[in-house]
Amino acid sequence: MKRTLLSLNILKGIAMIMILIVHNRHFIFYHTEGVLRQLINFAQMGVSLFFTVSGMSLCYSWNNQCKTNPSHGISNYWNFVKKRYLRLALGFLIILAINLLLNFVLVDILHFSPGYIMNRDPLGLLVTILFLHGLFPKYINTVFPSGWYIGSTILLYLLFPMLFQFFQRVRRINKHIILILPPLFCLLYFLLTKQIAFYSNNTIYPYNCSFLYFFFLNHLPSFSVGIMLFFHEEEHFPQKCPLWISLLLGSLFTMLAFYLYLKPDVYYFFTIIPFLVSIASYWFALFLLHIEHCQGFPSFLSAITGFIANCGKYSYEMYLMHGFFSWYGIKALTLYLTAQGILYNDLFLYIILLPVTIILVYTFGHLLSDTLNRIHNFLHKKKSLS
Repeated sequence: MKRTLLSLNILKGIAMIMILIVHNRHFIFYHTEGVLRQLINFAQMGVSLFFTVSGMSLCYSWNNQCKTNPSHGISNYWNFVKKRYLRLALGFLIILAINLLLNFVLVDILHFSPGYIMNRDPLGLLVTILFLHGLFPKYINTVFPSGWYIGSTILLYLLFPMLFQFFQRVRRINKHIILILPPLFCLLYFLLTKQIAFYSNNTIYPYNCSFLYFFFLNHLPSFSVGIMLFFHEEEHFPQKCPLWISLLLGSLFTMLAFYLYLKPDVYYFFTIIPFLVSIASYWFALFLLHIEHCQGFPSFLSAITGFIANCGKYSYEMYLMHGFFSWYGIKALTLYLTAQGILYNDLFLYIILLPVTIILVYTFGHLLSDTLNRIHNFLHKKKSLS
């Protein structure tokens, strides 16, 4: 039976809301500067939280599959990859097609510059449809709104079974050695990017939102922290770890990550910050898992935790849908207000629109999820009949 932990859905929900926090500001904050703007921008690190939770969630899926077919190693690998691909592909391709049509109508027919202008290069479209855009600097994030996340995710999914087995083998030698693996991956990628920057005369550099930042190896440490968290949860470590320690360490690592986020890119910090955020996520996950396992979440918080957990449940569909609101919608709104001569305060407009966007993206994400489930069920039924 597949293991489902409410804590993981809460963390995914928080990560999705963080993504909306940062993407909602693209066409609003033209005047607001300082730490507040940087704090909002720091919410982009919700993606590192996603990678950490994904690493842990996949462990349960992989274990379940291996228990069902214990003697089919290669078969298990391909079945695992196929399930992950089908989970991602249908919704992604549908929303990609809608984005393509919308861009064509807005740009070519109405001559309107939308919030997200797609790179419609045929090669870019092809590699994106094949989920290979994570390997191409020119296309990793230019064909689909925030598409780099999918490009890196699919590559980590392909790597996951080998990575999980590697963790298992290392753990058999000594269960504490796996603590070294995530920081080791981080160090190796840090050194690799230094070499790449050196040999390219700094033309290829791991600054924020660059190819080397988006590249899946930069998020392998966060992903591996999730795998480590899986083993620690299996050992009941969350129940043993005092709440105050996990909350304190989670807060400290978050503050350290934000401190480095404020520093210039020239120190390769964007190869370190995602890892620090994943370590903070690890401790916050322990905090939530401790509550879930030991006493359960308080009933007076059920409405809040329930909504956030549902955001986590539909986080992938919300991710697919959010560009229509955070990019297209908000840019159209701000252009309209400007054209009408309506003056607005950046921060005030942002505060008003953020909860509206969260509710709209959640609603349409839920509808998309239901639609995709119906399509999957129809295809499965049709396949069974044939």
